[in-house]
Amino acid sequence: MYHNEPVSVESGHDWKKRLKLVNNLKDQDQLKQVALEEQISTVRYHAVEKITDPIFLKQIALTDPNADIRKLAVSRINDEEILFGIAVQSPDWWLRKMAVSKIASPQYLGMIAKNDKNKYVKLESIKSITDQQILMDLFVSEQNEECIVNILPKLTASSLLTLRFLAPQSKQPYLIRQLKKVNV
Repeated sequence: MYHNEPVSVESGHDWKKRLKLVNNLKDQDQLKQVALEEQISTVRYHAVEKITDPIFLKQIALTDPNADIRKLAVSRINDEEILFGIAVQSPDWWLRKMAVSKIASPQYLGMIAKNDKNKYVKLESIKSITDQQILMDLFVSEQNEECIVNILPKLTASSLLTLRFLAPQSKQPYLIRQLKKVNV
């Protein structure tokens, strides 16, 4: 069981024995099989802890029924393209936010901040964006007041002055207050 023969959910009734076997497994294909087929979440969790394939981990992050296993899968991924995929595909806002927290690409972060419907995911994206053009675009398009307020301090005086002429009338009071704060 879990050595050379195929792994199956029917492989033994004692999950503690299966867990011990998984802890000794090194073969990635067998670990993946356990992660997909094992019914006991503790055993699946330990298998996912040892899996190194980021594409497979994305699959687990998007499909495993256990939230802790989905979080573990995201925590083990460092590839920004794969994390971006999770950030736009996961139905769980908290998992999207977790994926966003590991992304540095301003383009990915800008797309997420602009398109995600959840304010916590948007705020996580905004937190790491420094590109002034992306921030100005977000300021103009953003409707959530908390997000707008978090974009403003990240804008340079030059960007704020540019926005005075580009931003819609409804956003002018935010700009005026921020310009006063930075003494412009």
